[in-house]
Amino acid sequence: MSYLENVCDQGPTTIIHPTPWTGIGTALFVYLAKVGTLARQRALVKNLSLVGKSEEIQNQLKTDLVESARDTEAALLAFRAPSKDRVEDTGDPSTPLKHLQQLVQVYRLSALLELYRNFPALLNGQVGALSEEPAPAHKILALTTAILTTIATIPQTSGVNSLLTLPLIIAGSTLQSTIKSTPRQFREGSWAILSDDIVSLSSQDDVQLYWRNFVRSRLQAIRDYVGIATVSRAIEIVEKVWTRCDMQALSLPMEFIQWIDVMVDEKLEAIFG
Repeated sequence: MSYLENVCDQGPTTIIHPTPWTGIGTALFVYLAKVGTLARQRALVKNLSLVGKSEEIQNQLKTDLVESARDTEAALLAFRAPSKDRVEDTGDPSTPLKHLQQLVQVYRLSALLELYRNFPALLNGQVGALSEEPAPAHKILALTTAILTTIATIPQTSGVNSLLTLPLIIAGSTLQSTIKSTPRQFREGSWAILSDDIVSLSSQDDVQLYWRNFVRSRLQAIRDYVGIATVSRAIEIVEKVWTRCDMQALSLPMEFIQWIDVMVDEKLEAIFG
């Protein structure tokens, strides 16, 4: 995908022309495609152990993948929505600049969420004796909630709604019973203690049910708005992810269900972004 890297190199004075396919964040679509490629490569490397490939080869491939994942993470963390003076007017009153900037936020966080779900080690920072960071699962849920909350602020009449299918799949498929809060560790400071309680709320069953219903309703609204079968497949993917994770909820150990695996298994491949 190196041939697309020039798209990501936008100078600070470059005028951005909104498009109906990528809004004002074309580079984010490239980064998200990179994340998807890394996720598939990670799955292939994982399968190498099943066919007897040497441990040395596997370790080298894993090292290369993590390095690429870190580079992509750095690019996503550094990305910012272009300022108002750099964006050409859309000429569409239903799609103001604010919605385009929100779309940038949604895709940036969605790409990071997909990256962290496949490479959770990226979320592990330096941990102090009295300042243990929340488990990666908590951080993933926080990202999920941020994505869905931002989408909730975008009117269903906005022109960017047709581009929200993929973020809704990514965030919606994260609402799994396999992600639960862990017992609180001793942490110093009032905010540190309170933050444990706050992040644990996202993993409660009724909260996840609320967001599942939200994802379902927004995807159905997009399907009615766009009128193509692709969105119906998106709904089917997240529903099957939820069904699979709920069915294994009583078994141990529970595994996180990757939506891409479900899509392939159920032959629901389509173009979602």
